[in-house]
Order: sequence, then C-alpha cells, then structure tokens
Amino acid sequence: MILLGIHILITAFLLGLSCFVLWVHYPAYRLVPKDVFAAYQSRHTGATVAITLPSMLVEMGTALLGFFWLPIDWLVQGIAFLPLLGVWYSTFVQAIPIHQRLLEQGKDEILINRLIQVHGWRTLWWFLHLLATLYLFARL
Repeated sequence: MILLGIHILITAFLLGLSCFVLWVHYPAYRLVPKDVFAAYQSRHTGATVAITLPSMLVEMGTALLGFFWLPIDWLVQGIAFLPLLGVWYSTFVQAIPIHQRLLEQGKDEILINRLIQVHGWRTLWWFLHLLATLYLFARL
C-alpha cells in the first residue's frame, strides 16, 4: 500500500509539472529572443533533467516493484503500466531529440511547436497513468 501511495504521489507531481510546462513554460519559449535562446535552452535542459530524471526513475522503479509486491493481477497492472511506457517513449525518443536540436540550431518556431505537441501527448500519457494507478489503489 505504501509503495502504491509513493507511486501515486510521484506520478501526480510529474503530471502537475508536465501541465505547467505544457501550458506555461514551453509556450514562453516563443518570447525568448533568438540571441539568448541557446543559453536559455541550455539552462532549462540542465535544470529540468535534475528534477525530472530522478522523479521519473522513482516512478518507474515503484511501478516495476508493484508487479512483485502488489496483490493485483499482473494483467491489470500491465494495462496500468502501458501509459507510463508512453511517457518514456515521448520523453526519450521524441522530446529529448527536439531539445538537442534546439540547443544545436537555436530558436526555431517549428521545433518549439513540435515540442509543445509532443509534450501534450506526454502530459496525456501521465494523466492516463495516474488514472490507471488510482484505479489500482481503489482495488486494494
């Protein structure tokens, strides 16, 4: 029960952070002048990794531990786990390469719009994962 509680809290934190980034932070990229964009992007990336990576690792770790420790059918847990895989895919396969291109190329409206689109999907994946995890909690 404690494991699932920790998982719910970290997932809720990451969903809240993701909503802030989607609705406030990434749209503000459009306001950053081109001549300082690379420095801004570099600062953003470093600070974001320091917060999100440990949180995502705890989230993934508690999800994986749940398969062994929670008295819930593995199939049900697996279905709840699928949106988390969507989060990781959209983060590491889609968003990080866009951030890298922004670091290398500087400000690019098309890349910024693509980043916002990708992040919208990542936020949806986190929302679905939180709902599924709350469902698991209700089954205990």
